[in-house]
Amino acid sequence: MRRGPIPLHSPARPAIYLLDTFSKRAPGVLCYLRGAPEECASMAEKLVLVGVLPEIVVIGPDEQVVWLSETGNLKIQFDPNRCPFQSNVFQAPPGRQLQSGPPRPGINPGSYKYRLWLNDQPIGNGEVILREK
Repeated sequence: MRRGPIPLHSPARPAIYLLDTFSKRAPGVLCYLRGAPEECASMAEKLVLVGVLPEIVVIGPDEQVVWLSETGNLKIQFDPNRCPFQSNVFQAPPGRQLQSGPPRPGINPGSYKYRLWLNDQPIGNGEVILREK
């Protein structure tokens, strides 16, 4: 039996075999396409959700908005003179849902803008559109 690394161009190391074994591995394992199975290394994964934060949310009079941040302190701030909810500022620690509650009774349908902070850093703006029932 041969000892030592198998040359990359060797038929004993076909790419099809690596692809087949890669699909059977546990998540979080990185394999280099031309590497042997023993050359695989564990790697931490960070999930990046691109474009998930909606800029506009449409709700009815009997609905609420829920924001969630798994990684940081979240703060939502509406204009105090133009806010559809009981409070114009909402804050939550990491991993906790931030719920707006239902719109105030008698509030007019329309567009209500807010600012969004993560760990006390402004990261964007959003809008809640309150529709009629």
